[in-house]
Amino acid sequence: MKKSIVNVNANIPVIEFKEENVYYLYTPALDVYGYGYTKTEAKDSFEICIEEFFKYTIENGTLVKVLTEDLGWKITETETKPVLTSPDFFKSLKRSEDVYKSLSTLAFQKFNKIVKIPIAAL
Repeated sequence: MKKSIVNVNANIPVIEFKEENVYYLYTPALDVYGYGYTKTEAKDSFEICIEEFFKYTIENGTLVKVLTEDLGWKITETETKPVLTSPDFFKSLKRSEDVYKSLSTLAFQKFNKIVKIPIAAL
């Protein structure tokens, strides 16, 4: 029997910054970047990269492994659907040394974004 996909909303931190006339959006919770010469291009690129992240990990059957083992997410099963807890912001940010170093010298904005994480129903 084929597993159905359940979308679970997760609130992830996103960092927006500009370096050498390029805008970047980065989420350490998924280790995903987007960039562009305008804020709109960067946001569009970021959305595409998030979609591709989920598409790739689902196609390869590695979504849960990547989230839990590589990125530090916690998944708790409940009667209705899984509950996802994103990793600690600062711990996950330190994992990306380039971004961590850049943010010490650049102005940046942090905000939260709701993403739908597709989890196969058990």
